[in-house]
Amino acid sequence: MTTTCFPAAEVPLVVPGHVPGLVLDTSALGSPELARDELVRALRPLTVGYRAWLEGQQGRLTDDPEIVRYSPAEDFAPDRARPASSHPRRRPRHHPS
Repeated sequence: MTTTCFPAAEVPLVVPGHVPGLVLDTSALGSPELARDELVRALRPLTVGYRAWLEGQQGRLTDDPEIVRYSPAEDFAPDRARPASSHPRRRPRHHPS
C-alpha cells in the first residue's frame, strides 16, 4: 500500500473573464458543418489566453508562499503545461500506439 501527499489549500473564487472571439457553445463546436479551419479559429483564443496565463504564473513559483511550500514539485509544472498551450493545429497529430 502506498500513499501520496495531497495539497490542501483554500482556493479563492475565480470569476471567468470574457475572451473575445472564443466559442464555447459545444453544439456549434461539435457541428459536422463546422470546417476544421473554423474550429481552429474558434478555439485559438483559448490557447492564446492559456499561454498568457501560464507566463503570468511563472513569477508566483518563487514569490507566492502558498506555492513555494510545495517546492520542488512546482519546478517542472510550467514546462509540462506549455505544450498544452500551443495553438490548435490545423491537422491533428497522430501518436503511435
